[in-house]
Amino acid sequence: MLYKRPDTKGKSRLIKFITLINSKLKEWVTAVKLEKSYTKEEIMTMYLNKFEFINGAHGIEAAAQIYFNKNQDALSVEEAAVLIGMLKNPSLYNPKGFLKNVSKGEM
Repeated sequence: MLYKRPDTKGKSRLIKFITLINSKLKEWVTAVKLEKSYTKEEIMTMYLNKFEFINGAHGIEAAAQIYFNKNQDALSVEEAAVLIGMLKNPSLYNPKGFLKNVSKGEM
């Protein structure tokens, strides 16, 4: 989420491959630096605060407000699990639009 993936439309397969390798190397170096500077809990907190949960919910606190009308620290375990499930696919596991997916346990 720190780097936008470069547009490679219309480029040759070689250029796409080189661009992907370059992006992945940059991401790897950044990941190593983050892991040396922060705990896993701090990294996870940063990630959850930056993630786009859709419907205008930028970050975990906004998602808790939008989807459950409460602060993040007041979420039940089940509600927190729904938000964590949204990390995989925010549209598919959106509790406002796809409650059937959430209630079936398809997460």
